[in-house]
Amino acid sequence: MKPLDLQINVNEIPDAGVDVAVDLPAEWIAETLLPAYSAHGDGRVTAEVTRMGENAFVRGKVVVPVTFVCSRTLDECEETLSIPFAELFVRNDTKEINLAEADVSSDDLDDEPWAIVGAMMDIEGLIREHIVLAQDPYPRHPSLRGEPALDEDDDTVVDTTPLWSSTADRVDPRWHKLRDVKLKD
Repeated sequence: MKPLDLQINVNEIPDAGVDVAVDLPAEWIAETLLPAYSAHGDGRVTAEVTRMGENAFVRGKVVVPVTFVCSRTLDECEETLSIPFAELFVRNDTKEINLAEADVSSDDLDDEPWAIVGAMMDIEGLIREHIVLAQDPYPRHPSLRGEPALDEDDDTVVDTTPLWSSTADRVDPRWHKLRDVKLKD
């Protein structure tokens, strides 16, 4: 497999930033997927990289088409993972980070910044990490996640709300009489 060009020279980033758009081959994606998943096709990463003094901020999205076997129904499902990310890269010799004049909130950043080695930053590890974290180890069909499901025949939204519920306002009528049962202490 040909290596991806996901390295950026921080010294060559203009003040306005640089846009990155790279196709992710299915073989590359397959190396990052958990055992429950397989790559359904090529993916794509789009990002904007801006300099912040000696540091760089990367904000973008990775889109990965996958297939999996539903852990509840054992049906094969297709899904496209759309994973947003925002990360700060700092020089590996920098101890302090000054974001006073940057257009970045602390909510945009995760725990620790990524390192710029020399003048190069490699966003491949960042993308792989976000793909891994976006995967459910026991994937379920979208209709079992409370997301709207579409009828296969006419593409209308199907009501997937369970008949039973733990909330007082939605009780299956077959169990309604059990509300009156009192247990002895």
